[in-house]
This record gives sequence, C-alpha cells and structure tokens, in this order.
Amino acid sequence: MDTTKIPAPVGSKKKPSLKFDTTGFALTGSVEPNEEIDLTVSISYKNLEETQAAFSKSLGLSFDAIRKKTETNWEDRLSVFTIESADADKIMMFYSALYHTMIMPTDVSGHHPDDKFGESHFWEHYTFWDTFRCLMPLHNLVYPGAQKRIFHSLIRIGEDKKWLPDAWIAGDFAMAQGGCNAEIILSEAVQKGLLTGLDINNAWKVCYANAMNKSDKPGLYGRQPEYLEKGFCTEKVKNCTSASLEYAYNDYALSLLAFKIGKVSEGTILKARSEKVLNLWYPTRKFFWAKDSNQKWMPNFTPEFMRTDHWNGPYFYEGNPWLYHLSAAHLTDTIVALMGGKEAFISRLDSTFEGKHFDMGNEPGFLLPYSYLAVNEREKSKNAVHKLLREKFVSGRKGLPGQDDSGALSSWLVWAYIGLYPIAGTEDYYLIPPYLDKAEIHLQGGKTISTSGKGAKPFWNGKPYLKMKIKHADLIAGGKLEWK
Repeated sequence: MDTTKIPAPVGSKKKPSLKFDTTGFALTGSVEPNEEIDLTVSISYKNLEETQAAFSKSLGLSFDAIRKKTETNWEDRLSVFTIESADADKIMMFYSALYHTMIMPTDVSGHHPDDKFGESHFWEHYTFWDTFRCLMPLHNLVYPGAQKRIFHSLIRIGEDKKWLPDAWIAGDFAMAQGGCNAEIILSEAVQKGLLTGLDINNAWKVCYANAMNKSDKPGLYGRQPEYLEKGFCTEKVKNCTSASLEYAYNDYALSLLAFKIGKVSEGTILKARSEKVLNLWYPTRKFFWAKDSNQKWMPNFTPEFMRTDHWNGPYFYEGNPWLYHLSAAHLTDTIVALMGGKEAFISRLDSTFEGKHFDMGNEPGFLLPYSYLAVNEREKSKNAVHKLLREKFVSGRKGLPGQDDSGALSSWLVWAYIGLYPIAGTEDYYLIPPYLDKAEIHLQGGKTISTSGKGAKPFWNGKPYLKMKIKHADLIAGGKLEWK
C-alpha cells in the first residue's frame, strides 16, 4: 500500500507510518493532546479493487452517521421482542443474549472469492453441532427471511461439494463435532414451511445423499462408514457412542422430511436405522455405552468423564453418559420404558440435576431440563430450568456457564425466558411458564405471540391447553399463552 496516500490527521502535519508483516499491518504515529482521529477501514474477501470500491463508498460518512445507522439496524432486529420484568437485570440479559445470537455467521454473499454460490453464502458456522438445537429454531421463528438465505447457502454447498458441512469456515469444511446436523436444519426448514417448491426438492437431494453415501472424510462430512453398515459405531471410532446418537437423530429428523414430502420408503429406512443405536443401550447400567468390534461391552463402565480432556472421548464428545442419555430425543419414550417406567425416569433426571451431573455449559444437555415434560411433569421442568437461569446465568463478565459457541448458550436463555423450547428437527415446542413477567414476539407478517403469568396451568387464547407441546403452525398463527 502506498503510504503517501494516507492523509495526515485533521489539524496535524504529522504523517502516520504503516508497516506490514505476515500477520497484518500496524499504523503508528503521534497525536496532539485531545486530538481526534478518524480512521476508515475497508476489507474485502475478494480482491484489492473491491476493497477500494468499498472504501470510496464510505468517504464522506462520519463516525456518528455510521453509528446511528448501526444502532437503527440493531434496534430493528432486537425489536422483534417486547418484554416486561420488574428485574432490570433480566431485561438487560435477555436483549444481550438475543444480540449474541446474531454475531455469527458472516454474510459474504457476492463478496467471497468463489462467486459460484451466488446470492446467498455464509462463512464461520462454528458449528451446526452448537446451533441446530435452539439457535436455528429461534431464528426460524423470528427471522425467517434471513434464515432462508442460510438454507439456500447450505443447499448450494451440498450441490457443489457433494456433502453438507457440520462446520463451514472461510469457505471450506472444518472438523465435524458431532453428527451431520445440517440435515436437521434443512429438515426443520421444510417442516415449518420455510422452504417451498424447488428448494424442498434440492434440500431433500443434498440431505439424502449426505445420509446415505460413504464418506471419504467422515471427520469433515458424512457419516462414519461403520454407522452405515451397523447403525452404530464401535470403539474403533473416536467418540463412537455420542457420534452414533447424533447420527441416529440426524436420521430421524431426515425421516420426518421424507414423510413430509411423500418419500415413504426412504423415510421408513431412515427411521428404522435411527433406532439401531439402541444396540448401545447397556441394560444393566441403564445408560448408553460403547461396544467393541465383536459387539461386546467395553470394560470399566462409568457414567462420569473418563478423561480430563473430555472432548477426546474416548466414547463421548464433550460429554458423558449422563449428558447424552436422552440426546436422541426421538427415543425418549423407549428410554422411559427401558429405565423401568415413569418413576424411574423421573428419578434419573432428578439424580442428573441434584447430583451435579449436568453441565449447562455444553450443548448435548440443552434438552435435558425439559425432558420431564416427556412424562407430563411440567412443574419439574419449570423448576429445573428456572434454577439454572438463577444460578448459571448472571449479569457481568462471567455471566454465561460456558463458551457461547456462536450464540448457542444465549439462544437457550432466550427460549427459557419466554417459556418455550424447540425440539430441534421437528415442528414441536415444549411449554413451561416464562421467566419474564411478559414477552411479546412480533412475527414477520404482523402476527404476535405473547406469553405471561406465573401459574401452573396454561391457557392458549383463553382456553385451557392441556398438552405439553405446541405445533409451529399453531404458534405462528399468533395468540396469547397465559399461565394462571
């Protein structure tokens, strides 16, 4: 860069010095006391010409004008919720959390080096393992227009690369943390009516190919070959048990898409394969565990972490049997029976929370506090969720119980505050009393959803609502959910 073209600061005759190295550049110089510096930075992922064009567009815009425009943009995004609480901290934490859900990914549409992805392309998905559970469903509800562009981006990646990513960073595949969770995201999009026409067919094609084809790099995309053969992975595969549970739920979510669009044969095959992970249910221990290549149980069973670096397994990724025992949510009714019925199931959940076996800071456990609802114990779910909100989420620099992971933890807080929780990959939401006094969700299209009250009995549009769940279609029709 030609430093002679860098103007001196306003009111100063001193020229700044610009130096480059392999990590970037440094702009150094001196200023007078109380002197203001205006610095305009332009960045392009594509080429120098685009950088210069963007720089030219910004000339003449003051810092205050840009700040005002940015504030307006954020106000538009955050105003989809109107909330009430006597606790000012709750209001601050709620909107901070909602803001955190929108920091990633990066929209590089039309600005990335490879323009073949067209009008919709996004980088820095770190990763769908983090975001499929409750962040993507949140945005599906309140920002469906923006979500459609992300869905299109995923479909185009699948068409071009022949595989769907679990992580997509700087325009390439990165390490898969769990399963193939882009399938869950696209399946949910179709079920909730966010994709139509040809988009549905294209989403199905890339998802089904991703689910059925043998991957040459299963650490980056696709399923482990052993899972395709057996319906589960043995100890030969790192994090074999958690990977099997994730793949099983991917299969189930994709089966729902298949049935939705009339692919009954394919849906039946996927659903049947999703249930084979029950081969890893250890009946005498009543947890999921690992088997060797001869289908014998691995020795030294423990439901606790086996390593201090727990992300390295050996059988579970960033979790243990406590955290993963209900991660394949479609098998919950079966697990209830295998545990010995409703009371045994409730006792297991109680032990999980009371025995401090639950890690709120990691995504595989996000659904667990709501799992009491599977056996109609709403009060227990409410107590578990609200206790976590009181003890694990606070205002301040250490306000989250773990890494936010692209806003995943923050999205969990948003749902818990309003008393809804999505069952990812499906059309269903669990219902508990909200943590706020009142919340209104202003949907695109003009409909409004409101939740309020602290009682134990829900009323939907003035009528008693006895179900533990509500469908997406009923929710987006708008209405009032009051707890009396």
